Amino acid sequence: MSRPTVYREQMPNEMLEMMANGAKDSWIYAKWNISKETFYTWLKEKPELKEAHEKGLALCEVWWEQKGLELMSNQDNKAFNYWIAFMNRKFGWNKNSDSQTNINIQNMNVLNAQTRDERLEFIKNKLQELDIINITPQLTDESKQS
Repeated sequence: MSRPTVYREQMPNEMLEMMANGAKDSWIYAKWNISKETFYTWLKEKPELKEAHEKGLALCEVWWEQKGLELMSNQDNKAFNYWIAFMNRKFGWNKNSDSQTNINIQNMNVLNAQTRDERLEFIKNKLQELDIINITPQLTDESKQS
């Protein structure tokens, strides 16, 4: 006799929210009190969960990038070095990988020199590029008359 599933339809939204706040997979399945195997089986079997996970990965990376910016701003070198090691493991940032990794690390240096609004614009553009959000410009009264 099999055990009833604990999967709930709100789990994709819960996962997106957790990942937008930096949660890794292990934190999610621990919070849900399920095994690692169950979590990854659900990702294969439940398209809505898989889609939320894919979107969540980008949100999670953005959250952790923001933490790195804070460490750089605070000039906390020890914590920043730990953060770099974490990012290498979690998101595949390392010196021996493709150019995308180099762009991510270079972005961190560029973003550190930018204003808050410039950083938010960069993040918004990245989320649009990854098709996580779609922002349509609002028409102004002037453009409506044209």
